[in-house]
Amino acid sequence: MKLLFSVLAMAAILGTAPAAVCESGIAGRVILGPLCPVERPGMVCSRALAAVLRVQHTDGSFVTDVPSDSQGRFAVGVPAGAYTILPQPLRPKQNFPYGRSASVNVAANTFTWIDVYYDTGIR
Repeated sequence: MKLLFSVLAMAAILGTAPAAVCESGIAGRVILGPLCPVERPGMVCSRALAAVLRVQHTDGSFVTDVPSDSQGRFAVGVPAGAYTILPQPLRPKQNFPYGRSASVNVAANTFTWIDVYYDTGIR
C-alpha cells in the first residue's frame, strides 16, 4: 500500500497519471543552461526544458524514449538495474544545446531522481 501511495504521489507531482502502477523507475527534470555569459549571485541562468530522453541499458540496448514536459519533468517506469540516459538533439544537425548523457542505477521498489542537463555552450 505504501508503494502504491508513493507511485501515485510521484504521478501527482509530475502531473501525470500512470497507465499502470510501476514499482521502480526514473524520474527527474531536464535543465537548459547556462543562459548567461556571467552568472552573478541571485541570477538565474538556467531553465526547464521540454526534450526527449532515450533510456538504454548500459550495454546500449534500447529501453524507451521518454519526453519531458514544458516544466522539464519526466518519469518512466523501468525494472531495477543500471541505465544510461541519452538526451536527444533538440534540432537535427545542430551541436547546441548539447545533452549530457547520465548513468543511473534504479533500485527495486523506488523511483530514482536525476537531473539531466543540456549545455547551451554560452561561456
